[in-house]
Amino acid sequence: MFNQIISKAAVANNSEAMETRDHLWRVCSSHFKNGESPKIHKSRINILLFFAAMFLSSCLLFVGCNDKDEEPTDDIPFCPFDGVVAAQVEDGNKYNPPIVRRVRAVYWWDGGDEDGTTLVYANYTNGGFTMTFPVPNAQHLTKVDDDDRFHWNDISNIRISNLDAKLLKVDYFEGFSSSSGAFNMSAWVIDFWWGKVDSQKTIYAVPVYSDSDVTIRGSYKKDGSFTETYSLSFKQGWNWMYKTDSEYELKFTTECINDLKWYSYDDF
Repeated sequence: MFNQIISKAAVANNSEAMETRDHLWRVCSSHFKNGESPKIHKSRINILLFFAAMFLSSCLLFVGCNDKDEEPTDDIPFCPFDGVVAAQVEDGNKYNPPIVRRVRAVYWWDGGDEDGTTLVYANYTNGGFTMTFPVPNAQHLTKVDDDDRFHWNDISNIRISNLDAKLLKVDYFEGFSSSSGAFNMSAWVIDFWWGKVDSQKTIYAVPVYSDSDVTIRGSYKKDGSFTETYSLSFKQGWNWMYKTDSEYELKFTTECINDLKWYSYDDF
């Protein structure tokens, strides 16, 4: 009977816990009526109530620690982004028309074309381009815990604050020689990217749209030496995500990184 009482206390909410406590009192009182001394009776009651409280506290603590849906959202840095990209490519004049005439921001989604879906495009002039990201098609967004699109769920201790959030990630900035019409890959010339390179690491800045606020955090070690970490705070709208790739670590963060430049992939 004691184990049954404790099990009930472990799964009860606050009001049920009060009922369980009263039930314990009644059970112990019945022993007192059956001839036990008041001293023994009081001691048993205190012991039972103590262990019931311990089990109940442990249960509530365990239930409250949801690995994926109850993380605080206010302690991870994020970098404000208004959706406007003004790119001046390093040594970019060598790609001026007729080599590159247009640049498109492209993404992939489950129902899209194998060559990707164009979010927005801009003309390439004077070694660069400027574009403003629109709000993407809601049907093209992907659930934050979709393993096929985002692989952070491969990490056992990942923590996601809002499992209802949906995201869209811009995969590439593609340059084309064509001046109009569809973006046929036969006219593709080069990809551009925003980031930083030094002897220790490479940083890539990736635009991410979120339909609601969400944080994502977690880390794991691969092969005992390589670490992959996530510390992301996406606000509703467009965000920058920074991917830092070094010899022993791959880090994803939303904390602002300064002194980034636009490059072409031909440069590396």
